[in-house]
Amino acid sequence: MTLNDSVLSIENYSVIAPGSGILTDFNVVAGQTVSSTGGKLGQIQQIDPIKVTAELSENNYQLLKGKQELVYYDPDPPTNKGTAKISYLAPIMSATSKTYTLELEVSNKEHQLRPGKRYMIELTTEAEEQVSAIPTLSVIRENSDTFVFVKSGGQYQKRKVSLGRINGEYQEVLAGVKEGEQLVITGQNTLKDGQSVES
Repeated sequence: MTLNDSVLSIENYSVIAPGSGILTDFNVVAGQTVSSTGGKLGQIQQIDPIKVTAELSENNYQLLKGKQELVYYDPDPPTNKGTAKISYLAPIMSATSKTYTLELEVSNKEHQLRPGKRYMIELTTEAEEQVSAIPTLSVIRENSDTFVFVKSGGQYQKRKVSLGRINGEYQEVLAGVKEGEQLVITGQNTLKDGQSVES
């Protein structure tokens, strides 16, 4: 009985974590007495795969519709870029932060990505950045709708437009005008739909 009790006591000294990773914040020294009521002794950080998290505004959240993966990179240096799948995207906005939580799962077999370090995430590709844009000053706002005037066939046509992102003096146009159409950028507030160009 005494031998069995001794074996059990020795087995109780073996502490096995339920997960795998790297042990951090471990401040126990040899010979120190510890107890279950003493609080946390250390923390296991999983680093393969590793999660990259971000908090997105509502506008940025809209950019991710239909996407399964994103490009990420270390800003120092920003030359090495990788692709990671989206493991979680919050379906609703956080009531406290007013943001949407995004998580990427990144393979990290060589331990190049480190916990606690900041990484950049590209929400759009270079191809998605090539969009049609119009001067912000050409837009007429009426309640929640937006319009522009286009010169077409000797007349000024009032067009309802759907707008996207803003970049300086220009705003992305999603629908309503096509590339190459002549847009009125001054005096449009005095025009009427169908008004002759000569008048």
